[in-house]
Amino acid sequence: MYASSKQTVFFKYYFPFLFILGFGTSFLASGFVDTAPDGFKIAFAIMSVWLSIFFIQVPFRLKKITTLEKGILVKGRERKLIPYADIESVSKFDLAGPWFMTIKYFDQKSGDTKKICFMPSHTQKRTMADDAITAFIKERMKEENPQYNEEDQPSTMKNFMILMLLSMPFTLTAIYFFLLG
Repeated sequence: MYASSKQTVFFKYYFPFLFILGFGTSFLASGFVDTAPDGFKIAFAIMSVWLSIFFIQVPFRLKKITTLEKGILVKGRERKLIPYADIESVSKFDLAGPWFMTIKYFDQKSGDTKKICFMPSHTQKRTMADDAITAFIKERMKEENPQYNEEDQPSTMKNFMILMLLSMPFTLTAIYFFLLG
């Protein structure tokens, strides 16, 4: 069957910490605090906060998964099997090649709809199309869930537009302070 990328551990545990540490260190240690114009410092800080909001979520959502005949096995502290019939959607967040894929599913135990993310391996990726693991999951969803409707799947363009709209206040504020400085 299929499995998520082996790089998941790095991106889940180390990358967010290294990213935040790297930005903070470069901001403080390079003499940037003393020499840069005030507007540029504020713009840099705003963009750092915006990117940190995204990267802080990664350790909580990103999971290692394996596809099985009965469902998706989520590996971690607690191993969980998500039956294909309980999956509501599988979508990618970018336009070209999937970096993070999001699975939205109904959790039988809690009665809530939940989301997890996974990274497909590089060998499974396809440009402007579903990667191999996502195509497999969608095919199994169609077989297992009679209510599945492909039109109910989230739009990649919609996800991209939401990301752009959410980043707009941070980007405009950063540009404003950059131009002031």
